[in-house]
Amino acid sequence: MAAIKIQSLNDIVAAYLKTINVSDALVPEWAAKAEQEGDVVASLDRLLLPAAEQLYPEKKFDKSQKISGFKLTWLSFGGAELHPGQKLEPGFLAKLRENRFDPAPEYKMQKMIPQPLEMPSLHWSNRKD
Repeated sequence: MAAIKIQSLNDIVAAYLKTINVSDALVPEWAAKAEQEGDVVASLDRLLLPAAEQLYPEKKFDKSQKISGFKLTWLSFGGAELHPGQKLEPGFLAKLRENRFDPAPEYKMQKMIPQPLEMPSLHWSNRKD
């Protein structure tokens, strides 16, 4: 198992960007933005939110669902060549939307309708051969 030694905020940001397969060139910019807020990972997720809202414009999903769906689609489709904090190009956004992963729908509980059960006859005298 690999050991990670975290010495600074830049190390946390670099590890976060590696999880979404984005280059280390964004570390200083994203670290400066994350430093302004208390929770580093939540602030980094908020940096992805504009792109996630472009991918999931529906109001029915909450922010965490949009961000996690964006990360999964981003990694599966190989979107690391673009800056995820920027506005996505319409052509690339259309390809992402075609391949996006939707969160599971909420459970809908209903009363189960009784169904008739037909028991098979196992006795040899009841066979209709």
